[in-house]
Parts: sequence; C-alpha cells; structure tokens
Amino acid sequence: MHNATPARTDRAPMTQPSGVAQAVGGPPFFILACGRSGTTLLRSMLTCHRAIAVPRASHFIIELHEEFGDAPLTDVSRRRSAIERLLEHERVIEFGVPRDDLARRLDALPAPTAADLCRACFEAYAAQQGKARWGDKTTTHGPHTTTLARLFPDALFIHLVRDPRDVALSLVRTEFQRDLLSAAITWRATVAAIERGLSRMTSRRSMRIRYEDLVSDPPRVLTRICDFLGESFDPAMLEYHRQAEALLAPQEKPIHRHLSRPPAKDQLEKWRGELAPEPLRMIETAAGRFLHAFGYERASRGRMTPKVMAGFVRSGGKRWASKTLRRLRRAPIPGRTVIAPRVRRFLDFAHPARLASVFTRPHDDVDPRKHLEEALNWLCRAQDAGSDDGVARSAKIGRRCFDLSYPETTGYIIPTMFDAAKRLGRPEYAARAVRMGRWEIEIQMPSGAVRGGTGRWHPRPAVFNTGQVMLGWNRLFEETGDRVFLDAAIRAANWLGSIQEPDGNWVRGHSAHAAVPAPTYNLRVAWPLAQTGQLCGDDRHVEAARRYARFALTRQKHNGWFDQCCLTDARRPLTHTLVYATRGALEFGLLLNDGAAIAAATRAARAMTDCIRPDGFLPGRLDEHWRPAVRWCCLTGSMQLAIVLWKLYRRETDDRFRNAAQRLTEYVLRRHDIASADPTIRGGLYGSWPIHGGYGSFEVLNWATKFLVDALLEAEADRAGG
Repeated sequence: MHNATPARTDRAPMTQPSGVAQAVGGPPFFILACGRSGTTLLRSMLTCHRAIAVPRASHFIIELHEEFGDAPLTDVSRRRSAIERLLEHERVIEFGVPRDDLARRLDALPAPTAADLCRACFEAYAAQQGKARWGDKTTTHGPHTTTLARLFPDALFIHLVRDPRDVALSLVRTEFQRDLLSAAITWRATVAAIERGLSRMTSRRSMRIRYEDLVSDPPRVLTRICDFLGESFDPAMLEYHRQAEALLAPQEKPIHRHLSRPPAKDQLEKWRGELAPEPLRMIETAAGRFLHAFGYERASRGRMTPKVMAGFVRSGGKRWASKTLRRLRRAPIPGRTVIAPRVRRFLDFAHPARLASVFTRPHDDVDPRKHLEEALNWLCRAQDAGSDDGVARSAKIGRRCFDLSYPETTGYIIPTMFDAAKRLGRPEYAARAVRMGRWEIEIQMPSGAVRGGTGRWHPRPAVFNTGQVMLGWNRLFEETGDRVFLDAAIRAANWLGSIQEPDGNWVRGHSAHAAVPAPTYNLRVAWPLAQTGQLCGDDRHVEAARRYARFALTRQKHNGWFDQCCLTDARRPLTHTLVYATRGALEFGLLLNDGAAIAAATRAARAMTDCIRPDGFLPGRLDEHWRPAVRWCCLTGSMQLAIVLWKLYRRETDDRFRNAAQRLTEYVLRRHDIASADPTIRGGLYGSWPIHGGYGSFEVLNWATKFLVDALLEAEADRAGG
C-alpha cells in the first residue's frame, strides 16, 4: 500500500468469506479519506452507476459497534434495542428503511451482530434505489479502518487522497479546522491511519486514487475503480452533475456548488495562488513523507520549526485525550462519571490561560444595564462567528474563538431576542431571532426532530433539544405570523408523539452524552409541546404533553426534589437541570391552568430558595435532602432559578421570592466578565464559579448568557412596574 503510483487493476474476489452475511450484488466497499478530499464527488459519480448505491456519510457503523460490540444479537430485547438505536439515527431516517425489512433480513441470519444490522440497512437502502451493491463514504472512518476490515471481512477499500495544501485550505475555509497547521496535521494523521490499516490486509482488498487524477481524467480513473470492484464501466457516472440537485442534501449544496458542473481543473492546486511562503512551509513540513509518497512535489524547503513541533504535540495530545475520554464515557461507572471528568479537568488546568483564570476574583460593578448590554453583545458575536445563523455554543478561555452553532440553545435564545427587542426598543434583535429560526428549519431532521449536540456530533434526534427549538418556532409564529415556523413546530410535535411511550415517558431520543437516564428534566419539553398544540388547534399534542407531565410529576418527592433529573449524576443533580424541570412544570401549569404542575414547581422553588446563602451563592449540585453536594456554584442554574422566582413573585407577591432573585442576580453579576480583552469571553457568562467548577469549566456558555439576559429583563420589568 505504500507504493504511490501503480494502479491496482486486479479484480476483486467475488467469493464471500465463511461466516459472513452473503453480499447480494458483490462485496461492499468503503471510500476512505481525510475530509475535503473529494469523497462527495466520487460518491456522486459512483452513485450514478446502474449497480451501485453510495449514500451520504453514514456515521452509524462505528457508533453501533461501540455500543453493542461483536456479540451476536440473539437476545430478543437486545436485538430490538439495536434496531431501535439504528432507526433513530438521522442517516437511517433519511434512508427510509422500514423496520420490518431490517428485522426480516436479520432473522435470516443464524447469529446476527451489530455489523450485520448495518449491512442489512445498507442493503435495504440499495434495494430501494434499485441497485444491487452498496458502498460507504464517511471521512471519520479513517482511524477505524482495521475495525471495518474485521467487521466486513469481504469489504473492499478505496483510499482517496488529495494534495494536503488544498485540503488544508478547504478545511479552514469551511470551518472544519481553525488554522492551516491544525488542518495539515489532521490530514497527515488521517492518511497515516488509513495507510496503516490498509497495510494489514491483502493488497487485493484496497486501492489508492488521487483526487487530482479523478478530476483531470475521470473516465480513466473510474474505469480503474470499476475494474477493482469487478463492475463494468457505466458512462452515466460521467453525467453525475446532471443529478447534483437530487444527490445533495440542502445543507451540503453551499459547500458543493461545483458538483453541478463537470470536473474542472481550476479546482486543482488552488494553494499556489493562496498560500504565503510561511504557511506553505508549515503545511509541507506537517505532511511529511506522505507528500512525496502520494506523488506531490514540494514547493518549499520544509523544516521542523518549534511552531510545527508544538502543533504536532498539541494535536497528538488532543487525539489521545479525545480517544481516552470517548472510551471512558462508554465505560461503566465510575469510568463514565468519575474518571472521564477528572481527565478533562487535568487537561484544562494544563493550559496557562485557564490556570491563571483560577485566581480571578469577583468585581464590584453590578450595573444591570451595563451587564445586559454586554451579554446581548456577546450573543450577537456568537451568532456572527460562524457561517450559519445559529448561535455558537460556547467559547473557552485561552482559545480565542467560538465553538460551532448549537441548535438546542439557539432555539430557546429566540424568545430572549424578541423580549430584548421589545424591552430595549432594538428591532435588530428580532431580526436576528428570525434568522435563527430559519436556520433551525434548514437543519431540521427529516423526521421532524432536532439533532442533539453541535455539528461536530454525529446526528442523532434528541427529545429535549427538539422541545427547546419548538419554543423558538412557536414564538416566531406568534411574533411574525409566518406559518413556516408553526409547520416546523408541528413536524417536531408529530415526532415527539410518534416515539412517546404509553405511560407518557420518552425512552428513545435521549441525550447522546447522558450517562444516566434523566426523564424528569423533559418537563421543559411538555411546555412547548402543549404550546404547539394550542397554536395549531391539535388536542393530540396537548394530551401528549399532559401524559408526560403526569408521568414526570410522579418523580417529585414530598420535599420538592426531582428524581432522575440529571444527565450525569442522578443522586446529586445540577441546579441547572433541577430548574429545567421546575420551569417546565411552572410554564406548563400556567399554560394549561394545571394546579398540580404549578404546585410542584412552587415546592421545588421554595426548597431551592432555602439553599441560597445570604450572599447569593447557590451550590451547583443538591442531593435529595436539598443539601449542598459541591462547593462551586452553577451560574447557569442560579440565573434559571432567578427567572422562576421572578415569575412566582408576580403570581404570589411573596417578597421572599423577590429578595432571593435579587441575591442570586447580584452574586452572578459580580462574576460576569464585562472587561475582558478577549471578545469571545467579554459579556459571556461562565458555566461555574469558581471558573474551574464542575459545570462548563473554563467556558462561557450561550445558554448561561441567555438566562442571564432573561433574569435581567425580568428584574428590569419589576423596576418598571410590569
């Protein structure tokens, strides 16, 4: 595999290894590459072959294998669980594969595994396309080449390589990487992992092609690929651009505009006109021996500088940490809830800027208008930071850049922007809210659900995230009257109803990073679900919300504490998630005039009020007896509680609620950074205090900042008398 130039024209073996599910139209194949290397172009070409189906990047093979392993799915409940997990994945929803078809294909095997389930899914997809054979192109598969070869012992592998200088430019331009050096190191790490994996298998199972050759001479390269796969050449592959509209998802079209026309050589060697000498030298040094091995000539005298060496160390450390943390999160307790957070905290403290921030002290500037203005400015910068209209999830001390946009929290930032626009007379905030809502529609999953996490995560529908975005769509419909927003909320509500259990609970669609079941905090989903039902006049959604609320409220103890209300530690829940449940119960109760829900919210709020110190400190975690479980404050939860207390004060005119809300707010304002020279930090609210506390350590979070704005708007309304 390390000879770069020879073409592999030997035909693939068509016999199946023993013990492997029989391939219907020939063995499957995997396209392996670093991101931005032309896999979408190659996939578009091969999909136009009369016998081959290659869907969009799958992402679910390794996920399913990591969860269910190699053991046969002979147990009925385990098999059902695996099928359910696969069917809720965004890509499989796109495939439209019926559950019965998957079950039938698995039943035909004596001892099916998770890999067989994935194979069955691809085969069903290919059959729907009228094709006999399937392939996969997922650029995150590079480090898992050896695993794929073991799970699919009959599979073939195509390694697609592209000039690392063009790859680095493309990765940075599309915001998949922050800088050119990181992008070049990513390219090297990916191709090295692929080559290492391919070197461990027989040469008849793999071939390597270059993107530049594919673009320069498509017929010749596609003929080589067809010979390798054992297929005849199909001229339709050269007409792929005529089907570009159908082959690409809406979110892919902006970055793959060139696929609507035949391959053009102007796509090659863009780096010659765009890279200055110093970045060029860094990229070529980072690419190392692979530059020459793949047939690319150096344009500089590459040398290992301290900056490049530091980049390798940093990149290697990140890959090691990411792999370690991923394994720990999948591990049983205590690996998941004890060891993984400690590894992450150690890595955080290793950063000089974060270590210095530990000594940050509170300040005395508590002017609410100044803090409100800075917090809103931060939210605007977080929205403007990316190429879409979502709001960046967070910013970390020392990184000086924003994270990717976060669909869940962008959804419930929308009402905040409308409230700020009205209270402050700033219509530009409302315009931003509309842009956020339209972006949420663009990325809504085909099922109607909203994905969990940011764009960095493999897409997976999430109940809680869906509810939070519905809050935004509902408010947008109320403010603008545009039916497109209500229709999006209705699609989301239909999905929530379709996966709801008879007792009202949601056991599917849980958070991808939940270490323990946390159904109770979904009370914050019952609120928007009922709201959507009222707006569209569909009692089914209102009743679904009632069923869930009845289920969740049975989890509240007599002292007001909510059981199963934390994603990481059910015995010591975060105030953040406790108040999620409390606010959800309160808003649901007020919306439907449900006295039981309002009483439940009031019980919890009164109990948490008793936990607030005179200076406004509220412990970040509380046990079932409302005793402090940690010594740090979750600033996010404190601001959420302040909002609830303001609402209860207006309802009951109990000065105890008002005074507690004021204490909480003043405590947080003294710790709200409005003077930082870093625009990614200034105005954002830290997750915890001290800054290195156990929630959002060393980060400012968009939802913490949103709740700060909400609390300040509530306080301003109180000062204004309404």
